[in-house]
This record gives sequence, structure tokens and C-alpha cells, in this order.
Amino acid sequence: MRLQFDIQLNRGDFVAKDRDEILTVGARHLIAGFRYGLEGMRVGGMRQFRASPHLCYRDEELQGIPKNAVLVFNIKSVELMG
Repeated sequence: MRLQFDIQLNRGDFVAKDRDEILTVGARHLIAGFRYGLEGMRVGGMRQFRASPHLCYRDEELQGIPKNAVLVFNIKSVELMG
């Protein structure tokens, strides 16, 4: 599925902005919060959801993402790839 998306911290800072990627729905390399949010999306659909730390990176600190961060996803499904 081809997606356009932004990922923000709960406080508003962007982690990823204006991304356009092809992702496999249900892929194990995606964080659980992102996978669950994609379930049931249709082409042309838009969705905003928050994912708590236990569905994201927990107490890991990554570049631009603090420990125990709540992430906000804004996603648009653009195209279904075959």
C-alpha cells in the first residue's frame, strides 16, 4: 500500500513529515501502533490516531523520539499495490 503520512510527538514536534512510502500492511518490521492503525484502511482513506508507548518504542530513545513517547500518526492511503 502506498501511503503519505506525518508522525508527530504528542507535544507537536514532527518526527517524520510529508513521507510517501510503499509499505506492506501487517509487516512485522512496523511498530505495532502503526500496524494497528492501518488495519481496515481503504484507498483514499485518511486517518489520524495516537499510539501509546507500549505500542511504539517503550523506553527506547531514538533519534528525535524520547523515551515513552506517545506518537500521533496522520495517514492517507494513496494506492493499493499488487
